[in-house]
Amino acid sequence: MIKLKNIRMRSKLTGLFLLAGLIPLALVAWWGVSSSTKALMAKSYAQLEAVREIKKAGILKLFDERRGDMDVLVKTTEMFRRAAFEKLKTVQELKKAQTEVFFGKVRSDILSLSKSQDVLAMYARLRKYHDDMLTGATGPYDISTDEYNEIYGNYSKYLINYVKTHGYYDLFLIGTPHGHVMFTAAREKDLGTNLGHGPYKDESLARLWRKVVRTKDVVIEDFAPYSPAEGSRRPLSARLSTMSQIISSV
Repeated sequence: MIKLKNIRMRSKLTGLFLLAGLIPLALVAWWGVSSSTKALMAKSYAQLEAVREIKKAGILKLFDERRGDMDVLVKTTEMFRRAAFEKLKTVQELKKAQTEVFFGKVRSDILSLSKSQDVLAMYARLRKYHDDMLTGATGPYDISTDEYNEIYGNYSKYLINYVKTHGYYDLFLIGTPHGHVMFTAAREKDLGTNLGHGPYKDESLARLWRKVVRTKDVVIEDFAPYSPAEGSRRPLSARLSTMSQIISSV
């Protein structure tokens, strides 16, 4: 085994100088590697942050675009909604005007009929038949006799033509005191019935008759099912004249 004291001084000095030179070199190498590592790490973090910012900017841009699209959609929807309401309002106003014109015409026709000599003459004949037959307040109006059919044939032409000419569904002559249906242009199941006590006392025509008797004026009954007309819904209007109650049904 070689002992340190046996080594020559020159070798010792040479080794010492080599060691003294290698230590700084190792330190410099370590520092260089450490610095390079830190630089690479910093560069990597910087690149990651740059990518993150790019993605963040892309996401924010996407949200801004979608927000803009939503704003446009909301404004478009609101525009269509307002347009729809305006159109509905216009339609409602038009319908209202048409309805007012229609009922104005009905009222005018009712007033005209209530003063017609043909209608008054027919009512007078039907009322005389009512009294001659001793028709009771709660009973029906007899339409099965030859006399009634003769009256109907002689007097009904004017009213039947009036219904056809003016586009009405039906027209009635109803006795004011008891609600006897003495005439209908359509001759449906309600002809001859008693609106005060008969099978149709709760129908829209009976309600109309009671209102007219009570108010003694032109009355409008809104659309409602009416059994004798096979449940169809029709507006009714009526007026009480000096001799009769005239009801037209469209």
